[in-house]
Amino acid sequence: MSDDETNIDISLNNLVAMGLSPARAYHYHRVVVKGQTPEQVAELRDCTPENVTRSLGYVHDYLEKLIEPLEDDDE
Repeated sequence: MSDDETNIDISLNNLVAMGLSPARAYHYHRVVVKGQTPEQVAELRDCTPENVTRSLGYVHDYLEKLIEPLEDDDE
């Protein structure tokens, strides 16, 4: 399955429903969906930009693990 065909709903509520912590889901959603910088999100959440960046990496890895079984099914 190509990246074009993989469609995962990354709305804030759906990210939390997938098992992500609300804070990590919020960080990811604000940066990836809303287009804010980690610095902007850090100001909103009273945390560090590094914390936001760490959340982005965690969520990205988490979503990759969810997608891998879908890709294997298509082969």
